[in-house]
Amino acid sequence: MSHAAADDHDDHDDAHDDAHHEPPPPPEGETPLWFTVLGVCLFTLGGILLLVTGDAPPAEKPEAPAKPAAAAAQPAVPPIPPAALSRILPNLRPGR
Repeated sequence: MSHAAADDHDDHDDAHDDAHHEPPPPPEGETPLWFTVLGVCLFTLGGILLLVTGDAPPAEKPEAPAKPAAAAAQPAVPPIPPAALSRILPNLRPGR
């Protein structure tokens, strides 16, 4: 290895070492106790409000709208017969 290559390597190490010797950032302060108590109170108040106002039964049930005669006259969609399913399902599997 040549002397010039060794000098380049040393310069790289010096620049690299400087980055590791920076002082650490100052520590964060502690959270004040009143802030924690405020959070617990708000969480508790929200839970109480949810219990008090949640899922009240409606005063009167609305009547179901009458089905039009045209909708009642349409036949229901027949189910797919098992023989047709046995032909269709193998084609739906991935990887084929």
